[in-house]
Amino acid sequence: TLHLYCSRTIVPADGITDIDEFTGYEMKALAPISKVAMDNWKEYCRVLLLSPNKYTGLPMAQDPCVAFLDLMNEDGTIVQAPRFPKVLALYEKAWKEYKSKNNIDEKKHPYARLKWLNDLQIKCIQEMTRFLREEIKTKALITDLNWISTVGHALCREYLDVVDNHQYHDHPSFPEQKWRLPNAYRQQSAVKAAASIPRTMMSARVYGKPYTVTEWNYCNPNIYRTQQAALIGGYAALQDWDGLYRFAWSHGANGILKPSGSGGFDSANDPGAQLADRIIWALFVRGDVQPAKGAIASHIWNDLLAEKGNSGYPTDFTYLGLFTRIGTILNDNQFQDVPKFATHLENWKKDLPKDLKDTLDAFNRTGKIVSSTGEILLNTQEDVIAIDTPRSQVLACSKDAKGGLLAVKGVAHPQSFALISLDGLPVQSSKKMLFIHLANIANTGMTFRNQKCTILTAWGGRLLLVRKADVLVSVKMPAAKVQALNLDGSVNGDVNSTFKDGVLQFHANNAVRPGATLCYILTRP
Repeated sequence: TLHLYCSRTIVPADGITDIDEFTGYEMKALAPISKVAMDNWKEYCRVLLLSPNKYTGLPMAQDPCVAFLDLMNEDGTIVQAPRFPKVLALYEKAWKEYKSKNNIDEKKHPYARLKWLNDLQIKCIQEMTRFLREEIKTKALITDLNWISTVGHALCREYLDVVDNHQYHDHPSFPEQKWRLPNAYRQQSAVKAAASIPRTMMSARVYGKPYTVTEWNYCNPNIYRTQQAALIGGYAALQDWDGLYRFAWSHGANGILKPSGSGGFDSANDPGAQLADRIIWALFVRGDVQPAKGAIASHIWNDLLAEKGNSGYPTDFTYLGLFTRIGTILNDNQFQDVPKFATHLENWKKDLPKDLKDTLDAFNRTGKIVSSTGEILLNTQEDVIAIDTPRSQVLACSKDAKGGLLAVKGVAHPQSFALISLDGLPVQSSKKMLFIHLANIANTGMTFRNQKCTILTAWGGRLLLVRKADVLVSVKMPAAKVQALNLDGSVNGDVNSTFKDGVLQFHANNAVRPGATLCYILTRP
C-alpha cells in the first residue's frame, strides 16, 4: 500500500499558482478546491503508476502486489484547510459564494460550513477514484482519510473500498522547533488510559468494509511502550481487524545498513519493538485471541454533521470496544446482525442491551473489564493487561501481577511477559515455547531535561541498554526445561527452574548474562 500524495514538496515547475508560496503540505487542502492542484496530482499518479517495472514489465497500476492505494495521506478539508492561511483564504472566498448562492443562514445552521467542507472532500474522493479506475485502470482497492475518528471522516469513508487509520501512543511534540530536539512526551501508561491506543481507533471501522491500521506505534522513549504487544495484538484480534502495519521499519537505508541506537518510530534497531511484533503475530495473525462475541455499531447519517458538528465518538461507546466489536454503520445501511445506536444523540445508552449496560457501568466504576471472550482482562487502576489463551499467555504490568496461567513477582517498573507456544499446541501440552521478557530499552547517552523523562534533549546511540529486572515467573503448566536465548536465537545456557504443585517457576533476570537476556526457550521431551 502507498500514498499517492504524502509529503511531496510542491515546486514552481508544478505550475500550481493558486497560492504564491508552499510552506508544507498545502496540497492536501488544495486538491479538493483547485483544478490545477487536482491535475498535478493526476499527472504525478500517471508517472508513478503507469511507468513499467524494468524487472517485471508491469506498471504499478496493474501489479497484483499493490493491495490498495491511499489517495492522500492524512487529509480532510475540515482539518487541513485551517492549517494554511493562504489556502484558507481560498476556502473563505468559495464558502462566501456558495453561501450566497444557496441562501444559507449560518445563525440558523451553524454547522452548514462543516457539511460544505465535507461535501468538497467527498467530491474530491469521487473524482480521484474515477480517475484511477477509468484512466489509470487500476484494480487496487482505494482508501483515504487514514486518520481521525469523527463524524465527517465516517461520512466520507462510505465512498472508499478500504477504511484505514493511523494513531500513536505518546507521539512527540516539539516545544521549540518542529521535528527537532528537544522533543516532549507525556510518559503516560496506555493501560491506565483505558487502552487509549488502539481503543480510539475502534469506532472508525465501517461494517462491510476491510479495516486496517497502516500506521501505529508506541513511540520511543515512552517508558510504558512494552504494553504495545498486548494492547495492539490483543484488541486488534478481538475487534477482528484486517491488517496492522507498524510505522516504521526504517526512515532510510542507513537505519538498516548501519547499526545505530533506537529512537523515535523506527524498529530496525529496536529489539523491544521487534520482539513485541512476535507477540502481536501470535495474538493477531495466528489468531490466538478470538474475535469478540457479538458486535454493535454507531449509527451516522448524512445530516448528522450539519446537525451536531464534527464530533468524535462518545468515550463510553469506545469503552465497549474493550468488551465487544464496535464500529460504524452509515445512513440506512444494515450489516448482518449488528444493531446500531445513534451514539451522537443524548441518552443513546438507554437502548443498549442489559449486558452491555452492566459491563459499561462496572468499568466506569472499577476500571476493570474482561472481553466477551474471557481472554483479555484490562485493569486501569492496577495498570495491568492480561491475556489468557490456550496458546499464548501475556502480561503487561508495572508491579506484581497474575493472569490466566502466568504470574510475575518482583516487578518494580513497566514490563511485559509473554509465553507463546511455537508448535501450535496449547501451552499445557506444547513441546516448545518462547518466553519473552521486555523492559524499557534506551540508548547510551540518551538524556532528558527532567527526572520524569518528558523532555528529550539527546537520542544518544549504541550500545543499547535494557533496564535491569529480576522477576520470579510462575506458570501453571507441566515441568519444562528452561534455557536463556541470545537475540540471534542461539542458546545462552540453562536457567534453574523448579516445579511444585503444578507450577513451573524460574527467574527472568535480564542482566545476569552478557548481552542481556530478553528471551527464553521452554522445551519438553
